[in-house]
Amino acid sequence: PYDVLYKENKVIDQYEKSFGYSLDDKLYLALLSNNNQIANAFSTQTPLNMQVDYIGGALHPDYFASKSWLNTLLYHESAHNFQINPKKNLLSRYAHKIFKNSFYNGILIPIFPVPNNLCSPFNLEGNAVLNESWHENGGRLYNGTLLALALTQAKNGYITPQRTYNQHLYFPYESHNYIVGGYFWYYLSQKYGLNRANRYFYNFSGQWIPIFTNNIFKETFGVDYEKAIKDYSKWLKKRAKGFIATKGKTLLRSKNMTKLTKIDNQILFLSSDDRTLPQLNRYDLKTDSLISKKSTLKIGRVFKVGKSYYSLASSYATPTKIKIALYDENGNIYKKSISKAIQYISPDKKDMIYFDINRSFNHPFALHNSKEIGYVNSSIFRDKNGSIYYFKQQKQKRVLYKDNTPVFSFRGWFGFVSDVDKDGIYIIANTKLGSSLFRIKEGKLTRVLAGDDVIDAKLIDQNRAFVESVDGDGVSYKIVKLTPMIDDIYFPKYSFKVNDTLKIASFQKENLQKTSHSYTPISNLHYSATDAMINYTDGSIGYDISIRFRDPLMQNSLSIFATKFDNDSIAGVGYDNMQYRTKFGVGVYGVLDSDVNTSSRDFGFHGYIKYPLFQKMYKKIDTKLSYTLNSDKDAKSPLTLTLSLSDKRVFGHSMYINYGNFLDISYSLDRGESSYGAKSYFARDLGKEWYFNCNLSSAYSNLKKSGKKRGIKINSYQSSLDDALSFVMPSLKDDLYAKSIIKAGAGIKKVLNFDKYFFTFPISLRREAIYAKYNYYNIGFKDDSSGSFNEFTLGLKADMLYFNSLPLPISIEYLYNPDLKNSSDLRVIFDISF
Repeated sequence: PYDVLYKENKVIDQYEKSFGYSLDDKLYLALLSNNNQIANAFSTQTPLNMQVDYIGGALHPDYFASKSWLNTLLYHESAHNFQINPKKNLLSRYAHKIFKNSFYNGILIPIFPVPNNLCSPFNLEGNAVLNESWHENGGRLYNGTLLALALTQAKNGYITPQRTYNQHLYFPYESHNYIVGGYFWYYLSQKYGLNRANRYFYNFSGQWIPIFTNNIFKETFGVDYEKAIKDYSKWLKKRAKGFIATKGKTLLRSKNMTKLTKIDNQILFLSSDDRTLPQLNRYDLKTDSLISKKSTLKIGRVFKVGKSYYSLASSYATPTKIKIALYDENGNIYKKSISKAIQYISPDKKDMIYFDINRSFNHPFALHNSKEIGYVNSSIFRDKNGSIYYFKQQKQKRVLYKDNTPVFSFRGWFGFVSDVDKDGIYIIANTKLGSSLFRIKEGKLTRVLAGDDVIDAKLIDQNRAFVESVDGDGVSYKIVKLTPMIDDIYFPKYSFKVNDTLKIASFQKENLQKTSHSYTPISNLHYSATDAMINYTDGSIGYDISIRFRDPLMQNSLSIFATKFDNDSIAGVGYDNMQYRTKFGVGVYGVLDSDVNTSSRDFGFHGYIKYPLFQKMYKKIDTKLSYTLNSDKDAKSPLTLTLSLSDKRVFGHSMYINYGNFLDISYSLDRGESSYGAKSYFARDLGKEWYFNCNLSSAYSNLKKSGKKRGIKINSYQSSLDDALSFVMPSLKDDLYAKSIIKAGAGIKKVLNFDKYFFTFPISLRREAIYAKYNYYNIGFKDDSSGSFNEFTLGLKADMLYFNSLPLPISIEYLYNPDLKNSSDLRVIFDISF
């Protein structure tokens, strides 16, 4: 950890000079343990100025085209800290002293204490990819496959202000922020210099209302964003002249780039349309036939173990541990693969090559069964004779090893072994305009595919290859004839125009003050934010104020709150702890003022304990015990125990659940009376973005006393304050309390994909869905009578995008219930979720 601290301090020193300011808050850097094996990291200002780096980089050893995973994270995530932290405008600067890292406050005027929270992800991620790539550690700008992706986007005319700035639902989805954005910010740094490019973010924070990108681009670069994107598109199109797309018989298309696996005369891979269930594909080398079937394997590289298929993925292995391993269609783990990024496994399970995740935070650490291979810098290939191939990085030189012996080298950061036969070693490596397949034989290099768009390739025979290639709309799988030609592996020569004061950091060890202490979340609580909203309604002033404290690892939180609405005023304190497997929270409030017509006590209380019994990929079993003591003496104050079982599978950007089974069983005590019941929900993807769901629920109460708010609560909307045995009947006008209820229903949904994206207008449409559903209710009332209700719903849901990056779906529903006095209703629903 001391080496990491030294590196981070060096990076901060560099970025202070390049971004043009110093951080105004302490930066908290967290290196997550081996229990969180995720190939990712994040940087945020909320709740604190912090950076969290995960250990799972060995899951993608080729994608980042870098020597050190940890260094890549430090360069990339620290750039995010410097992008989002500045506050050039005085209002934000002083508001931050009071409200800290609150996203937004509405007190008379809009206040943004951290204005750059509203920066476009395209600019944030693109600039961070630029900054990860100039430190002599490689980076995604050195991955030729990703260059091919950017060039094909330009060739297709997809680089427009609307398409780049919005978080759209086109291929390559969020990756366009990193890849198309990365080359955009390289273009800006080449034209205007690295420092000027980085200082855009300080200028952006000068806005009181931080949404005007064109103005800040013009201030920083002399041209607005629309003109900069237009010029960038021309620059990429000019660079793409001579780009060769792979030609051959197309067998299949996909929206995901995944590695191919060749085993038992088959080529295995997963494909997906990014909306419905993935497909498990097997190309038979003997019969030249492709067999595909729907699968719920998580997207990743496919392996065959015995007679079963697994994909290499990162997911929950237990309720408290996220592990890289081989997972099958139901989320079951091949136990010998836990904490191992498998590179090869024989069908008989006797031979395995893998990266030990525990030792791979910096570089992938490879083993062959129990024998150590050591640190490597690429994926590993094993040929049919048992020889092992991989690359190591030596500064800017990529060295190919066969069985621990160097056999070839070239200048570059990207390249991996794809296949081997008697004619040589086949590698994917950079061309001038992308990446392609090369053959190495007796120390000589030959390019064997003409295409610049090759992601991966496996030999079918001596003359043909099964090729995965990228274009502007997705990925193709083709049969292509090998065509040997003379060409060299291309080394991208980027000019970052790094200022003399920004020399590449030398990470030699220096004397550090080495101090350490155990981490206790409650003693590390820091003031995080104050959220404040003031409103004026019907001659009365209302407010909602919350002062929040969080620890850097977000394991516990404390909040102090005060709320006034109409004639009711309360103030209190809440605490939540997420440090352990058992999670708990309490909240206590006092009543400052209340409606004279309400039977009220002077305080209220809410507490909960959650304990997960089981969690593995898609499946969870949770228990929750909660108690609410309402300040309104007539309101429900239940003690509720709930057992929840779920199997939820959502793939890609599906608008709805692709596969789901849910069951909640609850028992509740409320003021001397008991209730019990169960709720079930079933959902299936029917294909072509049609979705079906049905539900069956029931609950019973042994009502003993009469009272307005006793029994099973039925209301028209779902509230987070309701207990697990509350029911929703949207067509109901007023809350209803019952002795028993049975609810059964079904629904059908169809997603449409009409969209319209805008750049200057703050609202865009990403897609929409139409749906119909029917619910039957049989309600037993307190007087032992009963009634049946039939509810029909027709709806339209619009997936809206606000300020280019904030999704907020809106639904319009027509409700018809002939068994109610007011039989029809029209309502609008805002689907807010975080």
